[in-house]
Amino acid sequence: MNAGFNKKNVDLHCINPLIYLQQYLDAERYSDTEDSPYTEAIEAMSERGIFQGYEDGSFRPENPINRAEALKILFEASNTPLETNYSNYLFTDTDSSQWYYPYVASSQIQGYVQGYSDGSFHPAGNITRAEFLKIVLKFFNIDENSYDYDSTSKYGDISYSAWYYPYIMRSE
Repeated sequence: MNAGFNKKNVDLHCINPLIYLQQYLDAERYSDTEDSPYTEAIEAMSERGIFQGYEDGSFRPENPINRAEALKILFEASNTPLETNYSNYLFTDTDSSQWYYPYVASSQIQGYVQGYSDGSFHPAGNITRAEFLKIVLKFFNIDENSYDYDSTSKYGDISYSAWYYPYIMRSE
């Protein structure tokens, strides 16, 4: 007698193997994220292809994010299309054969980043929180000047004259 496929055995035959497979994949994806408080977010971003880890099988969750990685995260997480014509691209310190090139070039062309006064971008340089905040606000078309703020900051370590002051105030 054929018992058939019913609600009772859906869990046994379909769900349980999928759960087991997912746990196996999660456990084996990166060698160093098991104890990280960010494991769930890392896995979710990895499943979407946003994070890929390192060739040695590690993720290095405590490492800082560099400027190029931050741009990839923003483009991939938001499904924002990359530019295909880089003729207006101007940064002098990027290599068109590197994985980051489309992200950095698209960011510059679309006005999300300006780089440094010497024409460089420093793609491997660690991004600061202020730089990331500025890029996020630009990326999502949030005008930092559309906020009515004064010269009094609730942050004692931020000067009104700092280049990033309006971005910090706008993010509140």
